[in-house]
Order: sequence, then C-alpha cells, then structure tokens
Amino acid sequence: MTRCAGILILFLSHIAVIPSHASEVLVYDITRLSSSTSRTIPLMSGQRVTFQQPVPRGGRVLFKDWMPRANWTHRATYEMLSPDSRVLESLEARFPPAGLGKSTPLISGKAISSRLVTNADFKLDTFQGTMKVKDPKHFYAVLINGAGNDRHWNDLSFLYRVLTQIYGYDPANIFAADSNYIKEHADFDGDGRPDILYETTLSGVRDLMHQLAKTITPEDQLVVAVDDHGGLNLSGDVVIALADDLMTAGEFGKLITNIPAKRVLSIFEPCFSGGLVRPVVSEQRVAMAAAANNESSWQTADDMWDAFIFPVISGFARQLPDGTPIAIGSGDPIQVNAKQAFIYALGMDTAAESPFLEAAPNSGFATTIGLGF
Repeated sequence: MTRCAGILILFLSHIAVIPSHASEVLVYDITRLSSSTSRTIPLMSGQRVTFQQPVPRGGRVLFKDWMPRANWTHRATYEMLSPDSRVLESLEARFPPAGLGKSTPLISGKAISSRLVTNADFKLDTFQGTMKVKDPKHFYAVLINGAGNDRHWNDLSFLYRVLTQIYGYDPANIFAADSNYIKEHADFDGDGRPDILYETTLSGVRDLMHQLAKTITPEDQLVVAVDDHGGLNLSGDVVIALADDLMTAGEFGKLITNIPAKRVLSIFEPCFSGGLVRPVVSEQRVAMAAAANNESSWQTADDMWDAFIFPVISGFARQLPDGTPIAIGSGDPIQVNAKQAFIYALGMDTAAESPFLEAAPNSGFATTIGLGF
C-alpha cells in the first residue's frame, strides 16, 4: 500500500426535501424469495425472519416498507397469505429482504425511481489545481458502502471524484469497499479502471481496517466515508449494516482509533449514525453524522442521493456535481474546513433528521481539518 497522510470517514447523503408522500407504504410481492419447504426469509446483512409454517401452495408472501425514502433500519412487515389472500401470519422486522431488486413486483404504492450517476452528470471545476493537497502521499480515504443502494454509490462516486480531481488524492490511497457493486459498476469516475476493490463483509471490513492500521503513520491524515444503512441490534447497540452481518459502533470505532493517523475526519450517513460519532472523536479527530442515535436518515426527493452527505460533499467541492458553484466561506477557491461544509449541509438538509458535528474537547477543532489539511 502507498503511504499517505490523511484519513477521512464518511457516510453519504444529498440535499434532502422529504416529499409529501414520504409516509406512503410500499407493498411488494416477494413470494419468489421464499420457498415452499422453508419458513425462513433471508434479510439484509444476514438477518432473517421465520414464519411458523411454510408458505402454502398457491399462497403469497408480501413485504411492506413503511418508510420508503428512509435509510434502513425502520419498520417493515412480512405477511404470509393463503391462496384466497387471507393473512395467515404477520411478522415485524427492521430490514428489507435480501434480493429485493427493481424486478420485484410492486403491488401497492408508487415505485421509487433511481439510477446510478454517469460521467455526463459531472462537470466539476478543478480550480486550476489550487485546492490540491501539497503532499498527496500523506492523505488517505476509506469509502464504505456496506449494504447500500444506488444513491449510496452515487454519493461515493461524487466524493471519489472530489478527492481525486479537486483535492488531488492519489487513487492508490483511496480504499473503496462495496460488496453490492464490486462486480458491476466498480468504476467510480468512468476511466475504465475499477475503484471498488474490497468487500464489505464483516471480515472484509476488519481486514481492510487492520491493513490500514499497519500502513498509515502519525504523519498521515485519514478520511473515512461510510454511506450505508444502520440501526440497533437486539442488545440495543448502534450498528452499521454490512453485506453479510451487522457491525457495532463500538467495534467500528475501535477499528478507526487503532489507525495511528495524525488527524481523522469521519462523516456518517446511516440511520442512527449519531451513535457512531462518540467512539471516534478526540482532539485530533472530528466526526459528523446525518442523524441522532435514535432516528432515521433519509434520501433526497429526487431519489438520487442521501439528504446529509450530498451537501457535505458539495460543500467540500464548493459546487454541485454539474459544476454549479455554491456560496461557502470565502468566494476564492480555498480549501473548505469541516465546520464550513457541515454548516452548509445543515442549511440544505430539510429531512426529518438531526445532523450534528462533534470533536473533543469541542467542535471548534472542526475549523482546522478538511479534506486537504
């Protein structure tokens, strides 16, 4: 691995306006995901629900999403129907089914339309290189999409381009992990080379963070970006949803604190992401989150981004993805600090969430750290 001087931790989002139909319930027919001989339905991140009886011949299984524009976890219902559509069993859960794709029949509610962004969506101003870091070997980034959707990939693609094109990060020092898109769409910036090289399984994330702990030195700075789903486990611990399991905020925090970087900037997008902040902050480490540790985070009204991290990235870029400039700090192309990016995002995020910024001993240190310093 190439040595580098910076670590940043991020969970992604977008300028969020919660649409009037945000409370609409979406109902899917997931019978194809069940088996006539099994009572168990696999869910996201290795979770499952189990009925008392197998699905009867001619019966159906329905999945109800009660907060369709919120990130997971939130209320979900699984119903087993008889051949004549009577409800035989109903189970409550906090995760969607594994394998829920765009081809799954939607039998009630309006489909949420989303797509991956393309090269044509980006026209970033690079400010003639005036915002590039002076010594790229000292700047690292970790981008994690544990069990996310198209919008999470979009956020990370935007961030990757900002880091490489505006701030001049060495792509070799950006470590992207995403099991959902590693086989397809592993190229964030359209240059024909894969940028996602790591899995977001429990063992994959652990191995990656242990590798970074051996590579990064006290001379380096790190940015870790996590754009994902989150929630609580059965013990009441805040967790992030990985491809095959859940990881607690406590464990993830230890993985970050064990990396001996000089400074760390963490940005968290998942639901309940406030619970991820306290384990990673110190005098030299700043963290921001999309939501408190007891609330959901949301996507944007256009379904393309997440409501908090998108304006955070835009703030650091001093522009929207299409190159439209935004007013933040000085009008000159100078590097943006974490507090400025957070304040901009706070003003643009109108979702039903409570973003916050924290550092020890106070948030004033957020003025002394950004993507490039």
